[in-house]
Amino acid sequence: MSKITINILFFLSLAAAMFSCGKQDEAVKSPAADPLFALLPPAQSGVAFQNTITETPEANVFKYQYFYNGGGVALGDVNNDGLADLYFSGNMVDNKLYLNKGKMQFKDITLAANVAGRPRSWATGVSMVDINGDGWLDIYVCYSGELPEESRRNQLFVNQGVDQEGIPYFKEEAAAYGLDDPAFTTSAAFYDYEGDGDLDAVLLNHNADLFRNLDAMSFEYILSQKDKNSSTKLMENRGGEFVDITASVGWDESPLSYGLGLSISDFNADQRPDVFLGNDYSAADYLYIQQDNHTYTDELNQRMGHTSLYSMGSDAADVNNDGWMDFVSLDMLPEQNKRQKLLSSQDNYEHFNLFHEVGLHHQYMRNMLQLNNGDGTFSEIGQLAGISNTDWSWAPLWADFDQDGWKDLFVANGFLRDFTNLDFIKYRSSIFNVGAMSKESVLALIKEMPSSKVKNYVFQNKGNLQFTDQGASWGIDHFSNSNGAAYGDLDNDGDLDLVINNVNLEAFIYENKRNTRSAHHWLQVALAGKGANTHGIGAKVWVYQGAQQQLLEQMPFRGYQSSVSPVLNFGLAGEKIDSVKVVWRDGTEQTLTAVASNQRLTFAQEDAKAVNTTTQRRMPLWEPVEGSAMVVHDDKQFNDFKRQPLLINPQSTLGPPMAKGDVNQDGRPDVFFGGGKGQAASVFLSTGTDEFESVPQADFEKGKDAVDVAAVMMDVDGDGDLDLYVASGGYHDLVPDAALLTDRLYMNNGKGHFTFVPDALPQIKENTGTVVEWDYNQDGFPDIFIGGTVVPGRFPESYPSKLLQNDGTGKFRLAPDGLKDAFSSLHLVTDAKVADLDHDGTGELVVVGRWMGIEVFDVVDGTVKKVTDDYFDQDYVGLWNTLLLEDLDGDGSLELLAGNLGLNSQIKASRKEPAALLFKDFDGNGAVDPILSFFIQGESYPYVTRDELFEQISNKRTAFDDYASYAEAKITDIFSSEELEGAQNYQATTLETTLFTQTETGRFKLLELPIQAQFSPVYSVVALSVAEGKQLWLGGNIHQTRIKLGDTDANHGVLLEMDKTGHFQYVDQNTSGFQIQGDVRSALQLENELWVGVHDQPLLRFRRKEH
Repeated sequence: MSKITINILFFLSLAAAMFSCGKQDEAVKSPAADPLFALLPPAQSGVAFQNTITETPEANVFKYQYFYNGGGVALGDVNNDGLADLYFSGNMVDNKLYLNKGKMQFKDITLAANVAGRPRSWATGVSMVDINGDGWLDIYVCYSGELPEESRRNQLFVNQGVDQEGIPYFKEEAAAYGLDDPAFTTSAAFYDYEGDGDLDAVLLNHNADLFRNLDAMSFEYILSQKDKNSSTKLMENRGGEFVDITASVGWDESPLSYGLGLSISDFNADQRPDVFLGNDYSAADYLYIQQDNHTYTDELNQRMGHTSLYSMGSDAADVNNDGWMDFVSLDMLPEQNKRQKLLSSQDNYEHFNLFHEVGLHHQYMRNMLQLNNGDGTFSEIGQLAGISNTDWSWAPLWADFDQDGWKDLFVANGFLRDFTNLDFIKYRSSIFNVGAMSKESVLALIKEMPSSKVKNYVFQNKGNLQFTDQGASWGIDHFSNSNGAAYGDLDNDGDLDLVINNVNLEAFIYENKRNTRSAHHWLQVALAGKGANTHGIGAKVWVYQGAQQQLLEQMPFRGYQSSVSPVLNFGLAGEKIDSVKVVWRDGTEQTLTAVASNQRLTFAQEDAKAVNTTTQRRMPLWEPVEGSAMVVHDDKQFNDFKRQPLLINPQSTLGPPMAKGDVNQDGRPDVFFGGGKGQAASVFLSTGTDEFESVPQADFEKGKDAVDVAAVMMDVDGDGDLDLYVASGGYHDLVPDAALLTDRLYMNNGKGHFTFVPDALPQIKENTGTVVEWDYNQDGFPDIFIGGTVVPGRFPESYPSKLLQNDGTGKFRLAPDGLKDAFSSLHLVTDAKVADLDHDGTGELVVVGRWMGIEVFDVVDGTVKKVTDDYFDQDYVGLWNTLLLEDLDGDGSLELLAGNLGLNSQIKASRKEPAALLFKDFDGNGAVDPILSFFIQGESYPYVTRDELFEQISNKRTAFDDYASYAEAKITDIFSSEELEGAQNYQATTLETTLFTQTETGRFKLLELPIQAQFSPVYSVVALSVAEGKQLWLGGNIHQTRIKLGDTDANHGVLLEMDKTGHFQYVDQNTSGFQIQGDVRSALQLENELWVGVHDQPLLRFRRKEH
């Protein structure tokens, strides 16, 4: 067990801050001429609440870690007059209740309503809920802070009804209900967990202290302990008294709990609510899936590839209108380059690996959009969606603000001070090292902490899983430090207004002006539940318009420390609504058809009826073959970033390669499966009954120390059987001229037994990226193209590509230099294919690689020449991984699909704004220094941090005195013109996995692929021949990445099906049947089966189902 010690705060490396005390007129006015939202001044709205934080030597962020986390806001009709009222929680000020008087005007009734809260306490989250089922909304207020237990007891204000003036009065009765919990509570949510008709409660709690200097044994000990004041609780409602049942339902009770995010939703559509808990710092997030016996099982690791690191607020909704609930979890990664550099520490792989060793999931510091695949798994696509970087963020809210039928995303943003500014941390350390500090010096130190102005975000859903920041054009672009937020139709005009609780600034009331624009169509749904669940919490509402469906769940407790209006709001694409269906928590349903838009409908649960919910399970197109793990790829794990810290992605996650062919001449396809470092390869012979047997190969054992990276079967000696060429490669711990990099040729005895021929190939000790058979000289004997790739330890330097010429007996020599000069532009080659592109009866060679274009070569007058311009109108320079050339539509011309990095990455590239890779040994120490750059907000910046730069290039340690001086440095600020002399610079202009088709002229034309093809890097593509026609299967992913970039694992096996127009459509995972998790590096079809090679995992076999 590792003894590496760790500070759990190590990864706390980003902040987004603003120190803005005062009035809204200090905020920047929106430049938009006709914004969607109008910020109402307090004088107009009557809402003057301000969550003022006063820093003192006794009350500050050093005393209480969540000092700047802010308060919440709740929306709901507390006096039953048809208008949503507002309640704000204050950390160091009284809570406030504002009665809605109509026309966006509000009245402070806090004192008259008796809801100011406990003085000298720290209020956090607030929820409006009808706790006793009497038809009146009550208010539950949470408390925390570095305060005595009695000051932390949560309060429940029970609504007693209204007086003659419509003013409600509340009594505090938390103790009577068992809800006066003294834990450190962030927020609370209420739902009918077991389906008995009343509302139970979740108290989202956090530890007030931080754990430091933890090793694996410390983690194990902490996770075995119980702490009721820190761990999140599930409280069951038993006749009006709430009882703690956390332990009995299987929830974690350890003190490693920093709960900030809570989303309750039926993620697996089994009519039972599930619970996502998001924890700050490196504490694990949880996805509790409810079981048949009303217990919960944490299934996060099985369902998700990774999560946020510092998980903040969260919200669940059906983002893509497919009927499955997705969710977002916020974090702290800034959008701006400057703030990334000021607030981002360098990667620490020991700490990261320790977290994984003790059972914590892969966590990365950015917002995560978890897309529900409908098969029990999620694909994280926040970077592809464009919502991953929003700074120190708190409340996410999914809602259709522009009312086009697609849910948009609002993000509340900001932190009062840049607590993790790297220059401040350095300064703070120097101060603390002096010794004990006086109260005055502590306060002075706090005042030295930088503050930054930030804005909230609002992203418009474009309907294709991509979002556009509309903050400026929609009028939500005012500087603030915002925390809790909630939405609701405050003026009953059909659109959703927005209310935000700010620190040291008056609350924002944004009026939505969508109703003033043309083609405004909407529908509101109010739910009247029976029994104690009067608002129908847990119910689902579907709205159908033609082929489009929308789904909303009745769950007001959303975002961060807040609750939204319980009236559900649908934006509509047109006037006509085909039907509206409500499914209540007890499974009863009701449906209305031919519904008019622009109205508020009320559905009463007492009118619902039980229906037969038995549905026939849809059979997937492909199913795993039982017992298919005939071999497990086993590769020794290496941390490539220890060898070259500035790598972009790992270089050692290679293989397994596969190749198929009839090696024993029985008319059935057999399979070669390559081994990892220290593992012998395998050959599987088909038995003719969908079964395969492994045949011992003694010579494979002799070559097991090499890493198999590519393989091709071909008859090299003209004896009628298939021989085997196996390419060696790797990065690992290999030296540039390692003997283990030498490729191998095995001769077949005609029965599938292979013998290594040591003198058949020239002894080339170079890393191979790919090999392909190419009879370039048309002599009838297969020659071989070898694609050269990275030099171990010297990325991105690359070995040259070569041609091997067959002498007709199966022995090869290097082709003459003149034949291979055309390959001089190739580098980091990953794949190559041969096909007759010009229909002259001979094959052209097509080659792809990283940081290079798609290149085409032909033999002209006996010389190999690059003829790319004959087939492409422009360069497509990408980070290509794989290549497919095949006639997919049956028209006699070829389609070309090239697998690329994809769009789900921090790295962005286009022709206008290319990504760049500059490299040279800048400090003369013999090591290559690769510097990645890409555009951020219109400017190209190096991705390397100041600390990483200093560690990699020692002579730069005096170049930048502090982090601020480096934060906006560009390449030309880091390196002089003299230093840049001799440096090489690669560029990439496209990162999309791309499909081309050949036109009548023979040139390739770009075709569009579904967005799912861009979820992850694509490393393997198979054109599947099935009864319905052609399908494309794409596999890939990258794990063990540079921590700042994080795993890209959203591809679970993407299946695309060609429609009648020749375009490919995505087949959802629930229909396709693929649930692959891992790094796919090869795949091939064998009749009705698909074999998939996953790095360091068992071989996977899928069989096509007949329907």
